[in-house]
Amino acid sequence: MKSFRSMFKGYAVALLAVLFFSASAQATANKGVVRAVRGGSAEISSDKGKSWKKAAVGMAIAANSAIKTDSTAVVDVFLGDNGPVVRVNPNSQLGFDKLDVQNSGIEKIIETQLDLKSGQILGNVKKMAAASKYEVKTPHGVAGIRGTEYSISADGTVSVVSGTVVVVYIIGDTPQPPITITQGNQASPPGASGQPAPIVASAITQGTIADITVGIKPTADGGYTITLDNGKVLEFDSIGNPKGGDHGGGGPAITPGPDTTTTDNFDLNGPLTRVNADGSVSTVNGTTHSPGT
Repeated sequence: MKSFRSMFKGYAVALLAVLFFSASAQATANKGVVRAVRGGSAEISSDKGKSWKKAAVGMAIAANSAIKTDSTAVVDVFLGDNGPVVRVNPNSQLGFDKLDVQNSGIEKIIETQLDLKSGQILGNVKKMAAASKYEVKTPHGVAGIRGTEYSISADGTVSVVSGTVVVVYIIGDTPQPPITITQGNQASPPGASGQPAPIVASAITQGTIADITVGIKPTADGGYTITLDNGKVLEFDSIGNPKGGDHGGGGPAITPGPDTTTTDNFDLNGPLTRVNADGSVSTVNGTTHSPGT
């Protein structure tokens, strides 16, 4: 009997451990924030494009949100762990289908699914865990992105500034063999016959996307702030939750902006920035800020 009780106790402990691990590893929905709206007019939808309202700096971008821009507008979005940065160029519509983050206790696994219906986006994706996914869907296929600076157009053109992108184009309902695009190159969809288009040198360079920056600064309590384009600052706690409510409608924690020259920048062209695998931000002098999502 004693042996049976010991075995039962062991099984119970093991079961509780599995349940605890499963709960702790459950994916949670992340949110982005509009950092800049420049040029013309842009709109945001929170219900997959059923209704729209004027875009403004500081508005939240959650799963099932979408952004569309007019012929001169540009919108920069900070996605934290799910990015960190994506820019929506003029005459574009981008859906944010999934922005999930799962912290297993060992590594952070993210799943980002974007849907580019028209126009062009530019972006930066930090190095991710092997199980993570960052995908951009277009009317011509799906691009899988890892640790990459990229440009993707709705016509299916994919340009890689740094890193690697794997694209699967679709003709009719038939997926084509995967195409790997490396740094400095771009690919386009196959012709109607299915013959792959040649991979050519990309017209998108570091200089083209060097001004996509996000001001970030650690705080004394382990959180951080993001300097927006209007000179104001959004405050986040140590796990990335906005202080004072939901940015974009729930009492955002916005304070007057400090001198932005004192902030660290995610500059796609500069040596100042590196977003590490653990989410911290390393600067050129070797200082590490955490969290740096």
